[in-house]
Amino acid sequence: MSHHVELPWEDDEFSSQTADNPYSVGLGDEGDAVGEGGHGSAGWAPSEQTLFGIRSGESLATGFGLEGSEYGMYFQTWNPWETQYAEAGLELTEAELRAQTEAKKGYGQDMYDTQMARIGEQKTEAGLDLDVSAGNIQTNLQSTWLDTSSQSTARTSQAGFTGRSKGREAFMRSETEYGTQMGEATRGYDKQISALTQTGTELGITKTYDDTIADMNYTYGVAGAQLDAAMTATREQKDYIDDIYDTLADLAQAQAWDD
Repeated sequence: MSHHVELPWEDDEFSSQTADNPYSVGLGDEGDAVGEGGHGSAGWAPSEQTLFGIRSGESLATGFGLEGSEYGMYFQTWNPWETQYAEAGLELTEAELRAQTEAKKGYGQDMYDTQMARIGEQKTEAGLDLDVSAGNIQTNLQSTWLDTSSQSTARTSQAGFTGRSKGREAFMRSETEYGTQMGEATRGYDKQISALTQTGTELGITKTYDDTIADMNYTYGVAGAQLDAAMTATREQKDYIDDIYDTLADLAQAQAWDD
């Protein structure tokens, strides 16, 4: 008379012990049996890593106390093609994100260098303009003073010291006017240089921000891709283990272990 062999995953106590992780909790490091028997018996309870290392359906069937040649065809062997595909996709994603980040930061650096070079040119141009202004101011005032001096000299022959006094006054006025006009020109130059310097500072801040965003996008993009790949690997492992124990349940229902 045949009898049904109760398998460890059908036992209520075994199920409650493995509720959180039905494939690893309570198992030995080497996948030793913790149920009614060891390898080669219906009570064999291997670890996940042990199951991943078995390369044939016959070996799985034999491990669970079944005839390998008869029942091996019911078991799938571990073939993590989805995990391998996900890992290859992860490498491509990382390479693509890295290239995008480097291109974006490289473009930003080129634009920054070009703009800063232009600012440097504008500062040089502003300095040259100030020099030209200073020369023009001096030339104009000298011309005015010379005209006044000539007139004073002519008067000197007629009025004596009075004419020379007028000439000195004209010279002093010219010096004062030069200082006033140069002060205005210098203030305009300083204002222009300050504005250009501020523009350069803002360009630097913008570049730093853009670089930071580019690095963050790369970091989060890679992290997301790594998480997706890890989830794929975890799901594929779980599906494989589930398939083994679903097969065992089907075989038990079919009384494969009955005498």
